[in-house]
Amino acid sequence: MKDLLQSKEAADFLGISKSKLYKLTMQRLIPHKKLFGRLCFDAEELERWRDEKMIEVRTVDDLEKEAENVMKGGKVCRSSIKKAKNQ
Repeated sequence: MKDLLQSKEAADFLGISKSKLYKLTMQRLIPHKKLFGRLCFDAEELERWRDEKMIEVRTVDDLEKEAENVMKGGKVCRSSIKKAKNQ
């Protein structure tokens, strides 16, 4: 039998919030199923989906530097955003 994840497990697996996960499912951007009225996610399908998607990742250091810059009246620096696979 396939490994099915519930919403919290799927969000943790992807490193995103449950809110973001729900938005992705509502937009039909992420593979999911509804069983007995509950969202379920096939672990293998999620892994494939995750590996195919490039997700913007900002480290805590990036966010702190960006916040300092904004506090000094500067603009948000998009170059601080790194493209990385979510692992």
